[in-house]
Amino acid sequence: MIALTPTAADRLLREGIPDSRIRVIPPGFDPGLFAADAPDPFPDLGRPRVGYVGRIAPQKDVGTLISAFGRVTEPACLLIVGDGPGRRAAEAQARPLAGPVRFTGFAPHARIPAVLRHIDLLVLATR
Repeated sequence: MIALTPTAADRLLREGIPDSRIRVIPPGFDPGLFAADAPDPFPDLGRPRVGYVGRIAPQKDVGTLISAFGRVTEPACLLIVGDGPGRRAAEAQARPLAGPVRFTGFAPHARIPAVLRHIDLLVLATR
């Protein structure tokens, strides 16, 4: 059994799992990167924010996300962080939408935690 924290491992022990079968493997991220005081990389972009972070390519299906966002009736913003061969088509698809859509292009890995900290809903549209 794999537990992400010692507390979770203790719970497994209490449930009768033998200690020899439990391994603690911490999550592969630094929680400090997601600190509440991280500055908003898009202070001019309204809320709520729907966000996508990834490559803009057919298998990632950003087009379906854009279509779905076009059906949102409440005020919201769509933030698409990434680049790829489908970016021009995605930008063209997003132009007629009533709500604001922002394409940021490629973002360095070190900037992604701040992006994630300041979106309200992360969408993974991969097929």
